[in-house]
Parts: sequence; structure tokens; C-alpha cells
Amino acid sequence: MPTGDGLYLRVRPTGKAWFFRYKLFGKPAKISLGPYPTVSLAAARKRAWEETEKLTVGVDPRDARLVERERARVARCNTFELMARIWHGQAQKDHLWSAGASKVIRHLELHVFPWIGSRPMSSILPTELVRCLHRIKERGHLETAQRVREAVVHVYQYAVDVVALDPAKNFVNSKTGGLPAPADSPLRCHHRPRTVREAVARHPGLQRQRHHASSAPALSDAFPTTRAVAAGALGGCRPRRSAVALPAGEDEAAGMEEA
Repeated sequence: MPTGDGLYLRVRPTGKAWFFRYKLFGKPAKISLGPYPTVSLAAARKRAWEETEKLTVGVDPRDARLVERERARVARCNTFELMARIWHGQAQKDHLWSAGASKVIRHLELHVFPWIGSRPMSSILPTELVRCLHRIKERGHLETAQRVREAVVHVYQYAVDVVALDPAKNFVNSKTGGLPAPADSPLRCHHRPRTVREAVARHPGLQRQRHHASSAPALSDAFPTTRAVAAGALGGCRPRRSAVALPAGEDEAAGMEEA
């Protein structure tokens, strides 16, 4: 039963439904607009007009609907708690966590998940996260609030990196909630090498420079010895001889000649 402008009502024994017929690049197609009478004639005409506007800019209404459904599915799956646990597990595999970083997920479980854990990340408001941080701070745990904020920053950035969140919706930064920056962060300590051997192993450029160390002059050849500096200081003048380390026998002979 056509009503004009590509809109028609399909009648079957199983029920009635609105459809919108159109042509794109000369090929006929159709898209459902909802069942009747759940969708009234006025609502069906409005939806048909919206689909017509998409056609005017060269967008296939079926493709646009698939994109909308995919975004809705991703939003339902990408809750804050799910994304936080995925980020935490991946970070444990990729980095060397410092002491205290193992408490990160526990802090989120206590202070963040009960309030926004089940919410899609794209629907979380900045004020909701700020209230979580201030709730911790008001209990006298400023450092914990700082750690929680830093973890949330990592979770949001991870969601953007894996294309699970629109970058425009990443509102979290190091100043969110008005809290000062922590003195030290367990989430950054894993980047610091603990030994020289570890630093050389992480940076191949340092390995290429190690063979030059054998040809470099020794520090004892470049700086005056302790006895030479002390002698100059006690005599009120500079040492007469060069500040090069001499064997014990030569050093005593030189002292006798000067005497």
C-alpha cells in the first residue's frame, strides 16, 4: 500500500510494517521503518524523509543503519569496567610493573566500578568521574585519588588507541578533578631501567657505543691525583709537576729531587 515518496505499508498475515523504497545508482532497494501500528503514519513519513536526506548526499540508508547498529553494539560492550580490565591485563603483559601498581585494579574496583563501571565509556559524563575522585579525596586519601585518576587516564587513552572510543570523548587528563599531580607514579616506574645492564639491553644504541669505552682515556689520566692536589693546597701554590699518576717509587724519587 504506497503512500507516496517511496513510503509504503506492507501487509502480510504475520503483521503490517512500514518500508521505504528508493534507488541508489540506478539499483532499487528498500529499508524497514518499523511495524504498524507501533510506528504511526506521521512517524513513518518523518523517518522516510530522514532517509531521503541521506540519499541526497550519496549515503545508502542501509549502510548508515549498519554503522549505527555497530556503534550501538560497541557502546554496549565497551563499558568502563570491561575496558579497564582489558587495559590492565595488557599492561601487565607489556610492561614491568613497579611495586604498588598491582593495587591499581583494586582501587578501580573499590572507588570507580560501583558507580560508572557498567556504563558505556562514551556515555560517562565528566562530572560523574569527578565525583568519584572527590569522594576518595574527602575521605582523606588524596594519594589514592591521584592514582585512580592516573589509571582512568590510561584506560581512556587505551580505548582511543584500540578505536573503541571517539577521541573527542576522551575528556580525562592529568588535571581532571583539580587534584595535584602525584609525586611519583607506579604506572611510570616500569619505564625506568633499574641497572646499567638493563638500560643497555633496552637501548641498542648504547650497545654500539660500548666498544669505544676501551679506547677512551682513564679518569686517572685526566684528573690530578689526591696527593698532588693536597701538596699544592698545603704549599699555597699549584703543584709544580704534571698531575699524572706515577708509580710509588717514581713519586718518591721525584720528591727527593725537588727537595
